[in-house]
Amino acid sequence: MIRIGRHAVSYHFRIYLGTSFQSVFKLFKDELPVSRESQWIVKDILVSEATKNYVLRSKTGMASKIGWWVGWVETDDDVYFFACNIDLRQERNIGDRINVSRKILAAENILL
Repeated sequence: MIRIGRHAVSYHFRIYLGTSFQSVFKLFKDELPVSRESQWIVKDILVSEATKNYVLRSKTGMASKIGWWVGWVETDDDVYFFACNIDLRQERNIGDRINVSRKILAAENILL
C-alpha cells in the first residue's frame, strides 16, 4: 500500500519469468489493466538510478534457481529495454543478474 496525500494505492506489480518483458513494455506504454495514475506511481517506484544522462527503471525477480532483472533506460534521445535471466546455481551469485546486465548496458554506451 502506498500513501500519496489522502489517497492510498494498492497495486501489486509482480513480474514473473514468462511475462517479464511484456509486462515492462506494457507498463512503459501505460497499457496495463490499471489506471494510468497507478502506472505512473509504479514507474516512480521502479526508478533504480537517475543521473543527468539517464533514468534506469527496473525490477528483479527469482523463481526456483533462476534470477532475472528487467527494465528500461530512458535517455534524452531514446529508450532501451532489457531483460536478463540467469541460472543461479549458488545463492551468492544473486547479484550477477544485475552486474552482468549493467556491464552490457555500459558496453553499449547506454549507462554513461
